[in-house]
Amino acid sequence: MTSDQFATAGLVGTDFAVDITYTWVLRPDGTFLETQEPDYPDQGPQRGRYVVDDDRLLMTYGPDGLPPERAHWSFYDGTLTFTEIEVEDPGAGPLYEQPWHKID
Repeated sequence: MTSDQFATAGLVGTDFAVDITYTWVLRPDGTFLETQEPDYPDQGPQRGRYVVDDDRLLMTYGPDGLPPERAHWSFYDGTLTFTEIEVEDPGAGPLYEQPWHKID
């Protein structure tokens, strides 16, 4: 996410003043790890569980984490995209609005 993308989403302040690269590791056992670069002491890493049911995704963070996040997903030509995004954290919405790409 670029600082301009954050600003367009109405997110301003120190945490959103620079570009941030978010990385999610989705494990086959249904757990995930979310990290960001640069990181801030109050931001991460975050851990939790994810459940895929047909074209629906549910992300549940650890006991001290964020409220659950829901979205419908599709995957085409190496790109994961989300629609019908339901998040309570204003900073999470723009992350799901961006296309996700697998990195090795």
